Amino acid sequence: MKTPKYSLQKGHGIQDRAFVKLNNKKHYLGTYASPESWEKYNAILSEYYANGGTIYQKSNDYTIAELCCSFNDHAKIYYRRQDGTKTSEIITFKLLCTLICELYGRLPVEQFSPIKLEAVRATMIKRGWARKNINNQISRVRTIIKFGVRKELVHVTILEALKTVDGLAIGRTTAKETEKIKPVPKAHIDAIEPLMSSPLWAMIQLQLHTAARPGEICLMRLCDIDMTQDIWIYKP
Repeated sequence: MKTPKYSLQKGHGIQDRAFVKLNNKKHYLGTYASPESWEKYNAILSEYYANGGTIYQKSNDYTIAELCCSFNDHAKIYYRRQDGTKTSEIITFKLLCTLICELYGRLPVEQFSPIKLEAVRATMIKRGWARKNINNQISRVRTIIKFGVRKELVHVTILEALKTVDGLAIGRTTAKETEKIKPVPKAHIDAIEPLMSSPLWAMIQLQLHTAARPGEICLMRLCDIDMTQDIWIYKP
């Protein structure tokens, strides 16, 4: 399908306006070449492809962009490890909010409906995101809305409505599938032994025997290991 064109309508003495033509009907986007008009253009196209061109009106209430900003401030504090270091969720949510705001940043939160969540998901599919990742990201969108409900910024009915958007099922979507991550062949591990220092090689062997994560091995301390018996016990 050919992408509908972002077009100019001359103002003839007043401001030039941008519009997009869908099904022989002009949808006006605001001042031509303005960031707001491009944002509305992207949102309208997403809704058009996801739901046959249905367009929803906006108002000046609390917006998606404002909610995302508040949530990101919350995430910087909440998503930290016990030692205070940041987790990857902070960046993940920030990138997700960027995508949402490209489409609906100026949209009042009370108008963020299941159709619009499906439009966000359709954009993820179009950008080549994997099915499982998309399902995780849609769940994160609901986490953002849930935060808004908890802070009395969003009515709970919005969250309940978004729960009706099911996850993408395998074989029932155009979203790509990722291959399962397979174990590294033992021969590949043995091949690097001459290149390893004794401590690093010991850590690798310990991973193989315990199935611990690399980070867990790095955090091990001698004082946490009970070596009084034949079988040593590690108590973190």
